[in-house]
Parts: sequence; C-alpha cells; structure tokens
Amino acid sequence: MAAALNLPIVVVLQHNRWSFGTRSTSQAAVEDWSDVAGAYGVPAVGVDGNDVLQVYDAAVQAVARARAGDGMTIVVAETYRMLGHAQHDSQKHVPTEELAEWEARDPIQGFERYLIEFGFESQSSVEEIRAEVDALLDAAVDEVLTEPYPQGIEARVGAYAEPEPEAEVPWTRRPIVGYAGNMAAGPSRATRVGESAIQEEMRADESVFILGEDIAVYGGAFKVTEGFLEEFGPERVIDTPISEAAIVGAAIGAAHMGLKPIAEMQFIDFIAPAFDMIVNFAAKSRYRTGIGAGLVIRGPCGAGARSGPFHSQSVESYFANVAGLKMVAPARAYDAKGLLRAAIRDPDPVLYFEHKLLYRRVKEYLPVDEQILVPLGRARTHRSGSDLTIVTYGAMVFKSADAANRIAEEDGCEIEVIDLRTLRPLDIATVVESVRRTGRLLIVHEAPRFGGFAGEITAQVCEEAFEWLDAPIRRVTAIDTPVPYAPPLEDYYLPQEDDIVTAARWLLAY
Repeated sequence: MAAALNLPIVVVLQHNRWSFGTRSTSQAAVEDWSDVAGAYGVPAVGVDGNDVLQVYDAAVQAVARARAGDGMTIVVAETYRMLGHAQHDSQKHVPTEELAEWEARDPIQGFERYLIEFGFESQSSVEEIRAEVDALLDAAVDEVLTEPYPQGIEARVGAYAEPEPEAEVPWTRRPIVGYAGNMAAGPSRATRVGESAIQEEMRADESVFILGEDIAVYGGAFKVTEGFLEEFGPERVIDTPISEAAIVGAAIGAAHMGLKPIAEMQFIDFIAPAFDMIVNFAAKSRYRTGIGAGLVIRGPCGAGARSGPFHSQSVESYFANVAGLKMVAPARAYDAKGLLRAAIRDPDPVLYFEHKLLYRRVKEYLPVDEQILVPLGRARTHRSGSDLTIVTYGAMVFKSADAANRIAEEDGCEIEVIDLRTLRPLDIATVVESVRRTGRLLIVHEAPRFGGFAGEITAQVCEEAFEWLDAPIRRVTAIDTPVPYAPPLEDYYLPQEDDIVTAARWLLAY
C-alpha cells in the first residue's frame, strides 16, 4: 500500500536469521532479502546491520528520497539475533560457533573500535561512556523493580477513554435515557439511511479522511462516497489496494498521529483479513500504551440481497468479546447520521455496521438546520407497548415493528420494540426498564443463533430483572449456517415476520 500510494516511508527489514526456533531459510526461498522489493516496484538497499555507519548512510539516503517525494525505500539490514526469542529460550538449537562468529561482530563494540581508531574518542572516554550508560540502565531497572504492583481493581481502567457501564450494577443505579430526537422540527428533506455525516464532518474538520477500496473514483460499491473525490481531493479520499489489513493498519497509525480516519470495508465480510489489526492493535492500544486509536471502520452488512455467503454476513458477534471496541448498528436515517457523527468524534475505535438493505429502502425527513448527533450507548424505543418487549437492531427493527403491528391488529396486544442502535456499549438499562413493565422478552437479530448477541442480552436481563419475568426469554435469529445464495434458502435462513409473530404469541400465551 505504501508503494502503491507513493508514501514517504522507510521500511527496515531486519534479517536476523531466526524466528522462534526456525531458520529464515526454512521460511522463505529468497537468498537475498533485498529481492522482496521487486514485487513492489521500489528500491531496496542491503547493508551490514551491525555496521553503524552503513546503516546511518542508508537511512540518510532513504529519508532524503522520501522527503523528496520519491516514495518508499526498503533497507535490508543483515544481522543476527544473539538472544533467544524469550527468557525461557535457551537457544540449544543455535550452533555455538555461529553465535561466537556474530558476537565478534557486535555493533556497539565495532563502533567503539572505529571511534578510537580514527581519534574521535580515547579508550578511557569510551569506557566512561559505557559506565555512564550502564549506570543509567541499572537505575532504570531498579526503579521499575521497586515500584509496587497496581491494585487489582485498576485492571478495569484504560480500555476506553471513558469507562463502559458495568453490567453487574443494578438497573436502579443507572440513568434511563430515552430517545430525544425531534424529527418534526424545522425544514426537512428526504434522506436514505446510507447518507451519513461523513461529508459534513470532513467539511468541518480537515483531520477527517476516508480510505478504502474503490471509494474515490468509483464512489464506493454502494455510492456512499460518490462525489467526495471532487470535493476533498485524493489526499483525503484514498483509493487503496485490496488489503483490509493495510487499510485498518494505516488508519490506526493515522489515528495515533491525531487524524480521524474512516476506514471502509467494501462489504463487512471482508473485515476478516483485518481481524488482527482490529482486535490486537486498535482495541488494545489505549490499554497497553495509553494512546487511543479513534477511528471508524464502517461497511455494509447483512443478508437479503441474494449475495451469497461472502457478501451477506453479520459479523458483530466476532468482535463482541473484544474490550476496547465500540459497535454501532443503526436502523433509521436519523440514527445513521447522528451515530456516525458521534463515532467519528469518539476517541475509541468504532465498528459501524450499515445494513445494505436499508441504504435505499428506508427514508425519512431530517431537519436541514440541525446538527444531528446521537450519543453512543443509548437505545431507542421504536414502538411503545405494555405486553411484551422485543429487543433488536439493524434491519430487524422494521420486521419486528411489522410483527408488533400485526399482533396489535389481530390479537389486541401491544408490543414494545426497542432498537439498541449501539451494541457496545450496550444500553441494558433501557431493556431492563421495559422488561420490568412488560414481563416478557423476545430478542431478534439477523446474526446466527449460537454465540449471538441474544445470549448476552438474555444473561444480563436474567441477572438484573429475573424477578419481573413472567415467561422464559426467547430468541428469533438466523440459523447456524453460512448465508445461502438461492432465494428460498436465504429466506429460510433469515428471521421473517412470521417467525417473530409465532414466538411473540407463544410468549403472550405463556
């Protein structure tokens, strides 16, 4: 990606001969590691990695090339790993004569000899410098070893810029915050769900930019970014190579440097190659280093468009167990816009799931003179009722509402439909407040049943509202298979209105 975008980057490949216990010759067929640059169309410079002056000269040239706008350089430093992979690695697999050979080429000792030989330092001054450095290192080690361990409760601190509500806190101790948007206020215009706050945020804040596959010239697979390139230019609307790991990795780095990246997955299914970047770097960055990664990763999710198993998935459960991430799944245009604006401004990494069926099928009038901002972590009551609570999100909000309306007309029962809007942080307080009034809970989501969000919601409601339940909690979800391609199979796979009606009637009759 750095080569394709001609970025001013110097890549140092430290060839140290070993992984944990396997030689590099067993892991790649190349003999000269500088050859790897050929595939990327960039120059490579091979140096003795134990020679300070060779490394310095190569770095000077590579940095100058980058600053001149000539792009990336790969510096291949040939060296050796003198210690084992970890403290428990005794290096019995490494020949002793090989270690001795490379020990004689120690870079610090070699540079000391150079300084003395050419008169830059004397033997005594080198020894003084070495003693001074040893003293600094010893003092630093002593300071760390004498520092007391933190208290166990401190393990809860630092995953997010602000702490998430604790699930074990009784519902009565939490504020119950309802939906406060005024959809009727002021002049308005029709807007589809896919139209978001990206453009407005980019106009207001030059640190906001977007990167992804085919988003600039083409305008995105679903035309969400159509026209952005003409307005903001190629430095803020970036067409990337087909590498989700590179897209998210670059976005994390940009976030660390104070920018506000929005990384688009062409389909949310393609997020899998970026899994390591998301869960081990973006999510854990603040907890490990104190440096947050405030970025948004957005993409179209969900089935129903007859797109088969690789373009139709709901992946939210994959990430539900990862502390440090926030997740948003809007249903309405107002929420899609307000939640995306909040996500862009949030200091933590946010996964933003846009159901592809809602892009052009759901419209509503939005105030044109209001800066719509919907806080993360607050559910919304989509439909009020007193006999049963349905908790859902995304496209299932509308199927659930249709089922509730049908039961009201045919059975005379009123069902409350709660749109979670944000999956993490999860507004369990609003759910508990509703269940306390209705006594019954049905959870509906499009993701497969096993390990889905319904299980987590069920557990938290049982912990906090069991005494108010008049019936067992039930789930209506997709079946536990990949998303089928054939229309009859996909329809069977997905929760349908009839499925919701059947489960609701069972609960109402309990």
